[in-house]
Parts: sequence; C-alpha cells; structure tokens
Amino acid sequence: MLRDRYDFVRIKKPARLEAIWMTSRELNEMVEVKTGFVMDALLEGKFLIDDGTLITAKKKLETSLKMLHAIRLSHGWFIPRDSLEEVISFDCH
Repeated sequence: MLRDRYDFVRIKKPARLEAIWMTSRELNEMVEVKTGFVMDALLEGKFLIDDGTLITAKKKLETSLKMLHAIRLSHGWFIPRDSLEEVISFDCH
C-alpha cells in the first residue's frame, strides 16, 4: 500500500537514493510539461523497479527534447527559438 512506502527504504540519514511516488498519469503530465526533477530522474536516475512505465516516459521525454532541439545546461535546459514571441509547443504527438 502507498502508506507503507517508507518501509521500502530503511535509510534514516540523507542519502543519494530518493524514492519518487506518483501515478502514471502524474508522471505523463510532468513529462509533457518538462518538470525539472522528473526530467533529471528519468535521464540520470537508476530505475530499481519498472513495469515499462518509466522506460516509456523516458523515451517520450527524449523524443520530445530532440524535437525541440533542447540543449542541456549546467543549471537547466535551453530550447532555442527564432524570436521571443515564438510559441513553444511541448506536445510530441
């Protein structure tokens, strides 16, 4: 059950391991709008358990970033555009 999620990770001190809990719908929404911590987790994280949801989200994110010609910076992402008035669509359908 979700309320028992803290039983999975028994580390009491701060660690480099972080469990992120969300529904697949929430994950898809965060991938679509390019939520920073979700992008970092999918692109740099290690999946301990995956039923295919995470790898699908990662592929969708990678496809979208390529389509946007996004460039990774040390502090975030840069999406080039021709003018400041240009509308950027994150939709990769």
